[in-house]
Amino acid sequence: MKIFLIFAILVSGLTGCDYLPTSENKAKKIVSEALIDPDSAKFRSISAGLHEGEFCGYVDGKNRMGGYAGATPFIVNTQTGSAEIGENPITKADFRKFALLLSTNADFMEIVKEEIELKKRCTFPERWKNACKDRYAENVLERPVGLCFAITNGVQDGGYRIMSVMREAFP
Repeated sequence: MKIFLIFAILVSGLTGCDYLPTSENKAKKIVSEALIDPDSAKFRSISAGLHEGEFCGYVDGKNRMGGYAGATPFIVNTQTGSAEIGENPITKADFRKFALLLSTNADFMEIVKEEIELKKRCTFPERWKNACKDRYAENVLERPVGLCFAITNGVQDGGYRIMSVMREAFP
């Protein structure tokens, strides 16, 4: 009887605990592992996505300087174990940096890496809408639409479209 009572107390103490193997806790673990400081993760507004195993929400974690970076939207798929954490809103300054890379004799791999990152950040709002069924994450929707279109569609023409749009944006 004493063993049963001790077991019942232990189990009742675990209810609501983040250590139980639920899908939401698995999602939190995947997202946490993608952060610079996994132990610093603070989650809010987590909800199931449109597809099985998907979760959306916001995570705040410490940056390289040890301060909290602010709530950042994320999409996680618990079946594949993949997490995508939305970056800060993309701005013209990000494209200006890319334009400087293109206009100099920068390393080709550095240019490709920056292009991939810009594409990822430009297309995150659409992925959020497709996975999370509601409006895009707070304050991250604003983005230079013409520049994002050029970066996501301009590779086929050898970068001509990217360069022409950037010339217009940065006279």
